[in-house]
Amino acid sequence: MPTDFDKLWDYSKPDETEKKFRQLLSEAERANDPSYLAQLLTQIARTQGLQNRFDEAHATLDRVEKMLTDDLKLARIRYLLERGRVFNSSGKPDRAMPLFVQASELAIAEKENRYAIDAIHMIAIAEPDPQKQVEWNLKGIAMAQADPKQRGWLFSLYNNIAESYALLKDYQSALSYINKTYGPARNYLSVLAVAPYVGVQQYIDSIDDESLTLDGLFDSMSTFLDETLPPLIRQNYSAALATGLTLMAYEGGQSLTGLNDSNEALKEAAQDDPRMGDLYKKLIRTWYDNSGGGAFVSYALASPRSAYGSWGLLQGIDETGSVKWDAVMSTILR
Repeated sequence: MPTDFDKLWDYSKPDETEKKFRQLLSEAERANDPSYLAQLLTQIARTQGLQNRFDEAHATLDRVEKMLTDDLKLARIRYLLERGRVFNSSGKPDRAMPLFVQASELAIAEKENRYAIDAIHMIAIAEPDPQKQVEWNLKGIAMAQADPKQRGWLFSLYNNIAESYALLKDYQSALSYINKTYGPARNYLSVLAVAPYVGVQQYIDSIDDESLTLDGLFDSMSTFLDETLPPLIRQNYSAALATGLTLMAYEGGQSLTGLNDSNEALKEAAQDDPRMGDLYKKLIRTWYDNSGGGAFVSYALASPRSAYGSWGLLQGIDETGSVKWDAVMSTILR
């Protein structure tokens, strides 16, 4: 009986696996079993693809393609799968997709559930549309759940569909599949950590406007704390509650930078304005009013100012105070 080469796979060590497969190749070439030889070669191609040796992988698959006859159904399925994987891994998912679809259809027709699910899970990976990714993964999940021998696929399928739901911003569905994969989050996480900053460019359109004044800057940041940040914090607090975790701010503060050469002097002047102290007090109060009271870690204690930002409460560890330092200390000590 020929060696079951599939049992020799070590996906973390494709180079070693290739050597094991090649040790079987001479015997397989002498045997009168074209299906076995073709399937073995598809797996050699897969080891080559996992080593980013894509041209060699295609050359190996070219050899398989020439061997295929109408009766070699399983070999054809595996050929289609591995050709598709090589294209997908080399950044050509559009060429991979029709191969995976052909593999899935042929595998379903031949009742080769293992390879049908494999092909469907690869379609979901190659598919650019997250909603269609979900649909394909759901199909694979249903097939794996219906066949006790294929339940091992569920881990990968649950993990992949969770990523797709996250891309769709359906975080509750994503979390449900993460829980199915890894168990409740509280079993392996301590907190849900976020970074509440004020002055982030994506939230304040006027922050790099050349006509911006200090009054306008502080008005914009105060409005952000009043209108935009609270619902973001509450959304994360709800997610923390749903997973049995505590919400914390692992870092936070003002985030004014001059990296794009816009209003750098204005942003630096804001650091010493008394209103910056008021802003820090308001930021911390906004955090505690909406987060359930999780810890707030101000970033950072001390760092010099530069175009990369004025992150420190102090500019140096020997500085005796600043509007930001005084605001944080008065909040702590009140």
